[in-house]
Amino acid sequence: MATIEELEAENATLKADLAAKAARIKEVNDEAKGHRLNADNFRTQADEHKTAAERARAEAEAKIAEANAKAAETMTKAQERAVTADLKVAAREAGAVDISDALKLLDRSKLKINDDGDVENAAELLAELKKAKPYLFGDAKTSSTAEPPRPKAGDGKKATEMTKEEYAAARAAMLGRR
Repeated sequence: MATIEELEAENATLKADLAAKAARIKEVNDEAKGHRLNADNFRTQADEHKTAAERARAEAEAKIAEANAKAAETMTKAQERAVTADLKVAAREAGAVDISDALKLLDRSKLKINDDGDVENAAELLAELKKAKPYLFGDAKTSSTAEPPRPKAGDGKKATEMTKEEYAAARAAMLGRR
């Protein structure tokens, strides 16, 4: 049997061992608490990054949609300008006196546009318009059916070519002071 001193020594050793193990448990718990705090911090940062990424993705998608809409609008305008240009050429060839009036009265719902964006039936539509509204068309070589005015005799002399007396007389005649 063990003596009291031996038991007390063994008890002291066990207490010291228990105190060391309790200190180690506290140390491990503190370390675990630090890891939990770090994990919470990392989780919070990850959530913030995820939110920022989602926001950036939404902004990028909105900008892409806006750019696509602008591109579609620009393409539509460009196609409309190309069609108008084709119609202007055809109207000029058909002898339209006032091309803008002719194009305003042209029935654009009947236009046939090919895959290249060219108007296939512009001449036919303008021929129909010419039958319906012949006053819009004149000689295909000119933009007006009226004759240009003929110069008067004596016209055409420049002021720099006139003498002072000729200039004074011409000026008075022009102002009606004869």
